[in-house]
Amino acid sequence: SDQDTADELGDTVFTCFDVSRGGTKEDHYGVISHYKISVDTRFGQYALCNGYPGICVGFDDYNVGREASLGIRPNGGQCSDNEDIGSWYSFPRKGRCASMDDLKDGKCTWFVEKRIKTVNLTCPFDTHKMLEACKIQEAPIFGTAQKIFR
Repeated sequence: SDQDTADELGDTVFTCFDVSRGGTKEDHYGVISHYKISVDTRFGQYALCNGYPGICVGFDDYNVGREASLGIRPNGGQCSDNEDIGSWYSFPRKGRCASMDDLKDGKCTWFVEKRIKTVNLTCPFDTHKMLEACKIQEAPIFGTAQKIFR
């Protein structure tokens, strides 16, 4: 709850920028987790949700927020097809579902079905040289880095 997430490309964009600027160490991010999350796709405004425990800064504390990576689309990409840049999501605590049935019944806006895996940041960045891949100028954006991230 009260955390930001992303689709695969969106998280590649975030981690490339964050690790490149040294932000990951400042923010104490040491792992990357992959979750299966079901959501109500009537997206709200993206909120900045950071820290542990998380705190969201935004205007919508219930709906799943969505924006294009780096917010580079009109209206931040809330309702855009962000396939070429990825999407970022915010998951406010008040919208969290206790069950999948609650989500289906419209009582909440998101439900964590399962955690698929968690890896230490040293795996993609040190072992598989993702930081070097993040520096490659290519189309699609961060294509090589995304393959490592996957």
